[in-house]
Amino acid sequence: MKEFCKNCDAQLEPGISNLCRQCYWPIEKTEKAQNFTKHNEDKVRYGTMVQFEFLEEVARVGNAGSKKYSEYNWTNATSIQPLIDATYRHLNAFVYRGEDTNAADFGYSHLAHAVWNLLTLMWFMKYKPECDDRFSKNGASQK
Repeated sequence: MKEFCKNCDAQLEPGISNLCRQCYWPIEKTEKAQNFTKHNEDKVRYGTMVQFEFLEEVARVGNAGSKKYSEYNWTNATSIQPLIDATYRHLNAFVYRGEDTNAADFGYSHLAHAVWNLLTLMWFMKYKPECDDRFSKNGASQK
């Protein structure tokens, strides 16, 4: 029987490393029959590309915001610049001030706040592009 990574199903090379060579996940071996084939090469590998354990905290940031303001209040924005500013503030607190959590605002990590803001920016760019008021390189609004 061949041994496969429990996370991404890559075949493991015995004794090479304690991490899977494909997804860099700590090796947890499972045995599979040699005649099973599944072609996933061109499909999104959510388990290895998206770390779901961290998304719960990001969702909690959004839930806390809904309680502080109102449900879906963020969708009423007419400008993305406040989201960009908030993202920079959270990254600045994490990177330059060495703060892990945002004690003043729900107690979740600054990184979770920044990720929530980035996901929200992605939503705006797809569903409300008219709210895009970023500044161009020459300092003028793009609108």
